[in-house]
Amino acid sequence: MFPKAIIEKIIEAGGRPYVVGGYPRDSVEAQIKGYAAQPKDGDVEVFGIDAQTIMDAVRPVVAEVKIVGAQFPIIWIRTRKGEQYEIAIPRGGATTVAEGARFRDFTMNGIAIDPEGKIVDTVGGEADIRSGTIRIIDQRYFAEGEYGDVGRVMRGMQFAARKGMSVDRESAKYMRTIRGRYGEIAIERIWGEWKKWAKAERPSYGIEYMYSTGWIYNYPAIAKMIGVPQD
Repeated sequence: MFPKAIIEKIIEAGGRPYVVGGYPRDSVEAQIKGYAAQPKDGDVEVFGIDAQTIMDAVRPVVAEVKIVGAQFPIIWIRTRKGEQYEIAIPRGGATTVAEGARFRDFTMNGIAIDPEGKIVDTVGGEADIRSGTIRIIDQRYFAEGEYGDVGRVMRGMQFAARKGMSVDRESAKYMRTIRGRYGEIAIERIWGEWKKWAKAERPSYGIEYMYSTGWIYNYPAIAKMIGVPQD
């Protein structure tokens, strides 16, 4: 998690920092399933103040701070102990957690944690984790526009396999309409998602996901095995 001194400086400057991404998702999942939480990646997204204000606020307590990245700029921080952290700038000019969540991919990834440690779920992510459902937050931003990413479909595949989840009907229907955009995804990205799938405990859920979304037909050799008995 982020150093307390950095978070305090952001709050003093009028910012509202929230932990987003994998950390809240995995924390909620652990609580639901009753095992010890071991979340790894936790990003901080700050609302209410701009990037320059954030940088000015934290500069007194860090060794280095700067903006990096072209398409999706982030604030990169190096502490005096040499640790490195990143702060996300809300996409699309979002000013609230609810607005920021709409630019994320699936509801389980739209959960946030506030500075007091309280879960903030504006998209129904917890309910979908409970039911094992992969659901797109907002189809308008999932694969379209400046913040869209068609590669998110493949990301959903490895999530299905790793977490034993199934895609909801409306999300699958939408994904079928963008199946032809498979070629837009970088080969390295595709391979990375399949590598995660291959390490999953329930890879069959990933194949079911690909079938439900129609994306299995981007892999003719796999599609030919539909309906073929396997031992």
